Amino acid sequence: MSGTDFINVTHISAGEFHAIARSSTGTVYTWGNNTDGATSRGNYTGTSNVLAVAGLASVSDVYASKNVSFALRS
Repeated sequence: MSGTDFINVTHISAGEFHAIARSSTGTVYTWGNNTDGATSRGNYTGTSNVLAVAGLASVSDVYASKNVSFALRS
């Protein structure tokens, strides 16, 4: 991810130990603790690196709760 992409973030939501963000282009980014798979990495390893969620596009809104994340497609 380039720094320019993250400048275009229009919405961020935080769970207990992770976060999810959506850019103006509908790209979704996650980071943080991934014990329950809340960052959609395909594993349970947490990271402080902000990474785009593969295979998820055209998202209009994001929401994080205690240990889960949601993305609403347009």
